[in-house]
Amino acid sequence: MEELKIKVTSKDIFWAYGREAARHPGLLSLVFFGGIGIQVAELLYPLYLRHLFNLLATETPGGQAIHVLLGLVGVIALIKFGGWLARRVQTYSIMSMESHGMANLYSSTFDYLIRHSYHFFISRFSGTLVRRVSKFAAAFEVVVDSIMLQFIPTLLFAIGAVIVLYLRHEVLGIALAAWVIAFIVFQIIVARLRHPIRMARAEADSKMVGTLADAISNQTTITLFAGAK
Repeated sequence: MEELKIKVTSKDIFWAYGREAARHPGLLSLVFFGGIGIQVAELLYPLYLRHLFNLLATETPGGQAIHVLLGLVGVIALIKFGGWLARRVQTYSIMSMESHGMANLYSSTFDYLIRHSYHFFISRFSGTLVRRVSKFAAAFEVVVDSIMLQFIPTLLFAIGAVIVLYLRHEVLGIALAAWVIAFIVFQIIVARLRHPIRMARAEADSKMVGTLADAISNQTTITLFAGAK
């Protein structure tokens, strides 16, 4: 009797990762707000630094100017410290969430896998199954890092840069916004074109590693059947 094959899509995988991340709302919130804090610090720092150098270049030495300069230096120091603190909080939170999430995914995947029939296991390489389970759990870390440490920070920084530049010069702000949109569209198109190739590579990698693992674990049987000495 042929078993029913269920096709798993990228949407199903992201849904599983999203449910796992939602199990840690506290850590997820710290990661998100930590990222916002980092980008706010990255945007405010050059603005205050520019103001500081403008004062150094235009103001004459005096009590009032020194007082303003010291205040700016203090604000810049607070911004840098706030950015550093937000980065430490985000790093600790994302590492904790990923470690717990990967452990839960390993456990839930094993529970799902072990309920399959005897025919399922004798029809497949055990090494391939182990490889796919490992890649599924390990990819959670890659996906979370890509979204929380690359996509969202870049998006927040781009939005902030567009707003700041638009307030300074409307035409330049609109031009930057158009460039950001064009860049995002280009990245989406390239990602769609690369997706089939990456799927084929992942499938070939699972088969290769599974075959090697099974060959090593069954070395004695292979040697006897091959008649090798």
